[in-house]
Amino acid sequence: MHPADQYALDIYDGKIVSGDLMKKVVERYFHDLEHQETEAFPYYHDPEAAKTVINFLESCHHFEGRLAGQPLKLEPWQQFNIWNVFGWKKCSNNLRRFSTSYLQIAKKNGKSMISSGVALYGLSPLDGEGGPQVYAIATKEDQAKIVFNGAKKILNKSPILKGLYLQFAKSIHCPSSEGNFLPLGRDSDSQDGKHVHMVVVDEYHAHKSDELYNNVESGTAGREQSMVYVITTSGFNTAGPCYRMREACVNILNGRYKDETTFCQIYELDKEDWENDNWRNPKVWIKANPNMEVSITQERLQELLGKAEAEGSTKLDGWKVKNLNKWLTSYETWEAADHWHKCNHGKVDLELLKGKECYAGIDMASNNDLTAMTVTFPVQPGIELTQKLYYFFMPKDNVKAKQSQHKVDYQKWIELGYIEATEGNITDTAYVRKKLNEIANTYVLKVAHYDPYMLKNEAAVWAEEDELPLVELAQSIGYLAEPTKEYEKQIFAGKFNHGGNPVMSWMIGNCVMYRDPNLNFKIHKGKSSGKVDGPVSDVMSVYGTMNPPEEESVPGFYSIKVND
Repeated sequence: MHPADQYALDIYDGKIVSGDLMKKVVERYFHDLEHQETEAFPYYHDPEAAKTVINFLESCHHFEGRLAGQPLKLEPWQQFNIWNVFGWKKCSNNLRRFSTSYLQIAKKNGKSMISSGVALYGLSPLDGEGGPQVYAIATKEDQAKIVFNGAKKILNKSPILKGLYLQFAKSIHCPSSEGNFLPLGRDSDSQDGKHVHMVVVDEYHAHKSDELYNNVESGTAGREQSMVYVITTSGFNTAGPCYRMREACVNILNGRYKDETTFCQIYELDKEDWENDNWRNPKVWIKANPNMEVSITQERLQELLGKAEAEGSTKLDGWKVKNLNKWLTSYETWEAADHWHKCNHGKVDLELLKGKECYAGIDMASNNDLTAMTVTFPVQPGIELTQKLYYFFMPKDNVKAKQSQHKVDYQKWIELGYIEATEGNITDTAYVRKKLNEIANTYVLKVAHYDPYMLKNEAAVWAEEDELPLVELAQSIGYLAEPTKEYEKQIFAGKFNHGGNPVMSWMIGNCVMYRDPNLNFKIHKGKSSGKVDGPVSDVMSVYGTMNPPEEESVPGFYSIKVND
C-alpha cells in the first residue's frame, strides 16, 4: 500500500490523532475512490502521475539545518497532499482535476520545502506544459522571495536538478520547458501574472485583500491544467480572503457546497479542544502539527508555550495561532485585566519620588472628553520598584453626559481626587499645560511623549516657552508594538506599582488588543463604550523609558523619526 493510502487509512481508523476536518478530508478521498469513473463522478486517480511529482520532490535536497544537503524524504501527510493534488484527473481529457489546493498547517511543519519544490515541478517539463509561467505571490515581493529563494537554494543543493535550471536575480528559467518562475508582491512593478500555469501562495493569512490573488488567478484562464497552490498558517484576520477560503473549504468538506476542483487539507484542533481547555494536552497538538517529532517536537512546543504564558496573553495568542493553527480575530480580549492586581503594591509615596527621573505619556482628548497623562518613574537610586502616577482631566460641564455615555461614576472619582474637573465644556489645554509644568518642576522629567494628532500646535508652544521636553509619538502599530509588549510583560509580572488607581483599573478592563498579521499589537477599545486613554498614555510613557533622550539634548520641541 502506498504511504499516502496508508496515512489516509490510519486517520480513518483512528490510529493517527486527527482533527474532525482532516477526518473529513480522508472521508472525501475514500468516497472519491469508490465512485471514480462513474457518470456522477467523472474523475479518476492516476497513481503514476502522483508518484512522478513525489519522486521529483524527493530529488530536492534540504538547504538548511541538520539535514542540509540530504534529499527530502516526504512524510506520509505530505505524500497524501501530493497524491491528491496531482493524482486526480478528469475522465474527459486526462488533465488535472484540481485547479486549487488549500493546505493550512502550523509553523515548522515543513511547508517551505514543499512550496518551493512544487513551484520547481510546475516549471519543469515533467508537468507537460509548454512555456509555463510560475509565480510565488505574497503581500510583499520580499515575502514572495522566501519561496523563490528557497527554490534557488534547493537547486544549489540538489545534484540532479542543478543543471536543469538557470538562476537570475529575479527569475528562474527552465530551458527545456521554456518556462520562468518569478516572485510577485503587491509592491512589485506589475501585479499581473500573464499566461499563468502555477501559483504558489505563501502565508495567505497575511493578505488583507484578494486583489493580488484574483489578478494572478485570472491569468490562469488560458492554461489547460493550471494550479493555485495555497499553503498557510492561520492568522488574526477572520474578515480576510484566507479565512474566507478556509470557510469555503469547510463547507466543501461538510457537504454544504460542491466544488470538485478545490482540494482542502486543514490541520487544526477541534472546537471541543478549545472549549474544554484540552488544547493544553500535548497529545492533541499533532492535529495541527502532522510533522510532530520530525521537524517539530512536543518538548519544543511545551517550551514555547511556557515562554508565551510567562510573557502575557498576546504572546500566548500568537502561540495558539502559529503553533496550534487557531484562527483569532484582529481584536481580542486583553487578559492583562486579570493580572492588574499584581501591580498594586500600595499607595505611591509622593515624597519618595521628588527629584527623581520620570517619563510622561499624554493622551490628549478631543474637544470635550477625558484627557489622560501617565508619569512613570523607573527603577533608579532610591526607587526599587517602578512607580506610576496617573492624571485625568475632564471638562466639568460634561461630566453628567459622559457618565451616562460611559456608564461609570466620574463624579465620585472627581470627589476622591482621581479626576480633575476643569472649567467649561471643552478640553482645557491650558490646565494640562500647567499640570505638566508642575510635574517638570517637582520631578526630573526626561521626556513627555504625546499624540501629535491632538496636541501638535500646543506642544510646539509649550516646548518653546516652557522648555518642556515634548516629543511626538504617532499612534500607529509600528511605533507602539514594542512598548505595548513590554507593558504587558510588566503587568503579568507585577513589575510596577499603580497604587490601586480605580480609573486605571476600569480602563484596563475596557482594553482589547488589535493585532496585525506580523503579531504586532496595540491597545484598542474595540466595541466597548468605555475609555482606554489611561493605558494608552501608560504605553507612551513606557516608550519613553525604552527610548530615553540623549543626555546632550537641549530642552525644546523636537520630533522623533521612526521607520515603519
